[in-house]
This record gives sequence, C-alpha cells and structure tokens, in this order.
Amino acid sequence: MKLRNKKTGEIATVEGFGSTESEIQMTYIIDNNETELYLYCTSSLTTFNNEWEDYKEPEEYWYIDNAGVLQIDQVLSSEINMRKSIGNYFDTREEAELAVRKLKAWKLLKDECNIKFNGIIRDERGMLKGVKLVYDRHEVTFDRMQECINALDLLFGGGE
Repeated sequence: MKLRNKKTGEIATVEGFGSTESEIQMTYIIDNNETELYLYCTSSLTTFNNEWEDYKEPEEYWYIDNAGVLQIDQVLSSEINMRKSIGNYFDTREEAELAVRKLKAWKLLKDECNIKFNGIIRDERGMLKGVKLVYDRHEVTFDRMQECINALDLLFGGGE
C-alpha cells in the first residue's frame, strides 16, 4: 500500500501497521531510494488522516523535452527512471509549467542579470546559514532589476 504525506508530498510504501492502546504506528519506506525504514506514530486516527492520504501511481506524467516543450507520456516509458532521477518528471501539467518558469528564472539571473554564486555563509558552529550572491549593478537596468527580483522571489521566496 502506498500513501502520500499531505504536507511534504513524499510517497511512502507502507511495510506494516499496528496499534497499541495509546497510539497508531506505521512502518514505511520513503520512495526516494532510501533503504531506511521509518516509524510514524500518532495517538489519533484523525491526525493520521489529516497527514496521509492514499496514493495511486499516475498513469501518465509530464516532462520537459530537449526543446523545452512540455510533453505528456505514459508511465510505462523506459525513460521514466532517468527522468525521475534528474527531476524531469511531474504528475501534473501545472508542476511542469512551474519547473519551466524556474528554469527560465535561473537563466535570467545567470545570463541577463549577471548574478553569480559567491559562496556559502556559515554560522559560528559551521552550520549553513545562507548563500552569497553578487551582481554587477551597472549592467542591470531598472526593468531587468525588477525581473531579477521577481526571479529571485520565484526561486527563493518561500513558494513551492
């Protein structure tokens, strides 16, 4: 049996279910090539149903072809594992369209706005705190600056 986590979107293959007087337990494997088993515990069936839902493998999926055009294909395709492994596999057209917008945003930031990655910022314990981006202000017009800001917001603004 497969379930999808409503919050994270992760797909889980359920290996076992159980319960005690005080809690419901589920042992599962996340379908991202992890080999570890996870244990989920909750004291309420309502909480469980709010966090998990049944998952049915899609019969078709979307991907971006070599020309950057969205295509739909049947799940039986031999290329599906390769596409999944590089993130070029989407359950819906909307997910694929968002990926195209993000790719265009990356291209804009790199090529048009001259934004470059300039290192990682770590705190005093060495934990990742942020990244440094630099750009050449003199080569970016106000219109392009707004496009760059919009691209940064799309990529890092807290959306999906």
